[in-house]
Amino acid sequence: MDRACIHTNDVWIVVIKGAYLYKDAGENVRDREIFSGWHKHWSGGDKTEGALFYEEGSAKFNLVPAP
Repeated sequence: MDRACIHTNDVWIVVIKGAYLYKDAGENVRDREIFSGWHKHWSGGDKTEGALFYEEGSAKFNLVPAP
């Protein structure tokens, strides 16, 4: 993912293999498993390792490009 995005619902992830990267709008890199809805961020698998993960949310998953 090359752009920041927002999800309108909370999202939980469990990384099974690889590296899942997360950075919020304040440029803070975090090791997180719970992402709050309406929080602008960038996330995705490491370009070298990739990431296999399970994801669940408080409602239907959506992806809104951040302004």
